[in-house]
Amino acid sequence: MSSIYFVKELWKYKAVCDVINDYNIIEELYAAGGFQKDSFRMVGIFLTKYDDVVYCCPKYLSDKLLKNANNGNDESISELKNHMSLIVKVLDKLRADNKNIDEISYDFSIFSVNVTKRRINRYNLAKAIVTDYLEHGIYFRNEKEVKQSGRGKVRWGLTMRKLEPIVSSGEVFYPRLLRQSDYKNYETEITEIHGNVVLQCIKYLQALGEETTIEKPEISFEMKPSEMHKWTPYIKQCMLSSYTNREILLFKAMISWCDESPFYKGMGCTTCFQNVWEWVNDSVWGTKQKESLKSSQPDYYLEDNSYYGGGDAEPDTLAFVEQDTEKYITLFDSKYYVPKIQIQKEKSYIPGLPENREIVKQVAYLNDIKISCGDDIHYSNIFLLPECEQYNIVLERKNNDENKVQLWKMIGLSSKGNFDGLCNVLKIQGNNSTKKGDYVGVALVSPVKLYEQYLNKGQLNPEEIIKISTEYAELVKERSNILENEKLSFQGK
Repeated sequence: MSSIYFVKELWKYKAVCDVINDYNIIEELYAAGGFQKDSFRMVGIFLTKYDDVVYCCPKYLSDKLLKNANNGNDESISELKNHMSLIVKVLDKLRADNKNIDEISYDFSIFSVNVTKRRINRYNLAKAIVTDYLEHGIYFRNEKEVKQSGRGKVRWGLTMRKLEPIVSSGEVFYPRLLRQSDYKNYETEITEIHGNVVLQCIKYLQALGEETTIEKPEISFEMKPSEMHKWTPYIKQCMLSSYTNREILLFKAMISWCDESPFYKGMGCTTCFQNVWEWVNDSVWGTKQKESLKSSQPDYYLEDNSYYGGGDAEPDTLAFVEQDTEKYITLFDSKYYVPKIQIQKEKSYIPGLPENREIVKQVAYLNDIKISCGDDIHYSNIFLLPECEQYNIVLERKNNDENKVQLWKMIGLSSKGNFDGLCNVLKIQGNNSTKKGDYVGVALVSPVKLYEQYLNKGQLNPEEIIKISTEYAELVKERSNILENEKLSFQGK
């Protein structure tokens, strides 16, 4: 009986072992690159050799949700399965969008084979095998049978060699004839192997949360997933005697499912989900013509000669929108961070938010763009972080209707640090007041809505960019008014 487990990115080795109390599965996850030192680093759905399913959840999902799922809570299990199914489909689409497979997964692969030109993940492989089964049914061998009864083409040569004729009045005739007919042979081993592969693919799709109400093939005996590799030599032998394109493609897919394969590189997980978060946000929020939005190369003026250097400056994500006579430029920086925000009166340190150098970088980008493009544009600068339970500020849900969940919610601003210490050393007053362009907004993004947008619609419509830009401007104005009132209050004292 196969089992399902729910573990989370950044969990310590012991915490993962407490959930998965099976050394064989832990060893398989470790060999696949799931651990970096003592921390679990994998996100996706991992199908083990023993047909167990490990849901490797991203770090923004709550421990409470995973605990309930591991304790058998049906609602929690369903929510996590649906969420992880979206992530696997996102990984698949990223590969289709020609994102570098090594950047998505580093050295991780279900199959330990070299990268080839043909790349397909385990989800696509299962879908292809099940689709073929729905279209053509269980695989059978076309066989030829020769017998003395029934219909079919008369085999005269064989009839004359094998059967005795009747000679009468100088004439020769055969009372019985050998006839050849074609029939579908479902009794071969390749049919049994195909049936088992189809069953395993259906189970895998069910693990992804797919609604699979498919009539399952009948099999004589169930093969263990961990022993399927033993049948690959036989499948290869069958492929050598196959002539149709459908048979060859099916056998290649079956070999890929059963064993390490030269035909596909299969993946169902990633060990660098931060890249996935950045790419998906860039695809949804960003302007498509990215190449034209980079800076030019740097200039050098050395000893009366001018030169240019290498490299360019390129923000992670840039959105440019025009509406009537108004122009909007918004810089986005996707951060796969999970800070622990606690609502309290006194100012306190929050770990896990973008550090000062990241704020400085964003502010510098925007200032450079302003110098190039001028002031007659609505500028905004925003960090995009995943929504998670730790924020205590969650996206609005009305009547538990998921369709009411919005994609994003602005929750505040950040501003870069100043150099008060340097001013004190120099014994000068200084001017460390925060300017409007020095703020970077902080927005929460609903991962589920983000993935659905990426999979189904792609880039957001311009109105959404204008809306978040407007909210940013309102927050900056509100913050500037607060600072101005504080300044006036201080001068009054």
